[in-house]
Amino acid sequence: KRDVIFDRYAIFQTGGKQYQALEGSTLAIEKINSAAGDVVFFDEVLLYKEGPEKVEIGQPFVDVVIKASVIKH
Repeated sequence: KRDVIFDRYAIFQTGGKQYQALEGSTLAIEKINSAAGDVVFFDEVLLYKEGPEKVEIGQPFVDVVIKASVIKH
C-alpha cells in the first residue's frame, strides 16, 4: 500500500454539483461550455487546503480560483 500526499486540493462547485480538485489530476465534469484545449476557471471554491496546516473554509466561498484545462468532451 502506498501513501499519497497532496499538497493542495480544493472542493468547488459548478453546474449544481460539488467536485474535489486534486493538483495534477484529471477530473470528469458533466457540462462545460468550452472547447478541448481551452483554459477554464472555477471561482466557487468551498474549501481550499494547502500543505498540512493551511485550510480555508468558505462562507460560502474562499478567495481562490481554480485553473484547469479542458482535455476532451
